[in-house]
Amino acid sequence: MRKLALAFLGAACVASMGCAYNRNIQNQLDATNINFNRTKKGMDCAYFALGIFPLTKTDIDVAAKKAHIRSLKYVETYYANYILFSKKCIVTYGE
Repeated sequence: MRKLALAFLGAACVASMGCAYNRNIQNQLDATNINFNRTKKGMDCAYFALGIFPLTKTDIDVAAKKAHIRSLKYVETYYANYILFSKKCIVTYGE
């Protein structure tokens, strides 16, 4: 039974590309007019069980409010996938 459990865990690690897979999705924009030295950064994350069942939710509004941002300049989405859970974070930049 122990060998079967270890084989299943090993197969799950191989199938999930080394137990962790992260990706960062960004849209192209012209950021030449943004002064990142004075920009505030806010982040809000949502977690999912088995990658599909939401445990929490995320919102651009909440991420901006956490950093007291009144004018959004740039929004970024970050995903991280693990064996039993995944997370999606929204990062906001603004003034």
